[in-house]
Amino acid sequence: MAHLKFVAMVKLEFKNIETMARINDAVFAATQQVFAEIEATAIENAPVLEKATSDRDPGELRDSIRDSIRHVVNRHAQGVKAKLFTATDVEWMSKGKPQKGYGGFVELGTAKTPAHPFLWPAFQKHIGELSEAVRAKLNDSSIGADHDSGVTLPRPAGSEEI
Repeated sequence: MAHLKFVAMVKLEFKNIETMARINDAVFAATQQVFAEIEATAIENAPVLEKATSDRDPGELRDSIRDSIRHVVNRHAQGVKAKLFTATDVEWMSKGKPQKGYGGFVELGTAKTPAHPFLWPAFQKHIGELSEAVRAKLNDSSIGADHDSGVTLPRPAGSEEI
């Protein structure tokens, strides 16, 4: 099986626990929002077989695309972990669906088949929206504490204050 891993990481350290919790909640909500867009774009761009083969049905790779966003708390870090993948998880298999471990081969190609990227282009298209989504979530009083976090995030290049 070919496994692909796309990672975007930001490390922030704060002494104030309330501020840290508010930022973590904002990052989680923003990551959910942006990864929903990434997943939708990957689904839209995924190649679909024209007709069924003995191994695969049209659209099964597209239909197996998933994202996973979770809070991470361990002795080394606290934050948010997000993944975009073609399903090989237990939940997918428990529904009687076969593993789709060939997504990486489709994405990158093999010696016999050309690459058909669908995950990476979706990630590239939307990941730049994450910082603005975090900023918007920090300004949303329903996220985390009901007070100003006192945090200023850098604006993406080319953006303007509204």
